[in-house]
Amino acid sequence: MELFIHTFDNKIHSCKFSNTDTIRTVQQRFNPSLETLILYRNSILVPNLTLFDYKITSGDHIYIIPQTSSVQQKSLVLESNLPAGPKFEIERMKDQMYFKLDSSPQYYIKIVKRFNRMVEREFTRQDTQTPIIPSIPNKPSVAPLPAFWK
Repeated sequence: MELFIHTFDNKIHSCKFSNTDTIRTVQQRFNPSLETLILYRNSILVPNLTLFDYKITSGDHIYIIPQTSSVQQKSLVLESNLPAGPKFEIERMKDQMYFKLDSSPQYYIKIVKRFNRMVEREFTRQDTQTPIIPSIPNKPSVAPLPAFWK
């Protein structure tokens, strides 16, 4: 079967393949050294499957796209115009010190203990409300019933 292969250099190649050929053979025929993705009907094809598995027929168009980007990677260091000087450096060192204190295990344990004490105090408070249901009487009541009970 004849397939039209669109490569990343904007060329269309007409090639003959068999239904039992894998996607990897298509990939290796054009650029075996470059990592590429094979697209067919807006989906990425798995290299180990055959053309028959994807129901690719004669006259279909397959696109080969490089996996490496042509965009230059920018530096990970943030470029900012921070004011330089001794006062700024002192503030930066204080921030670093507090960050180290806050993230230390000893500080975390202190916070957990303090929180647990706060929670214990909340649960140990006595409820001053009177119960809605009265306690069980020892003898029958002699009080008259309301009018709707008669």
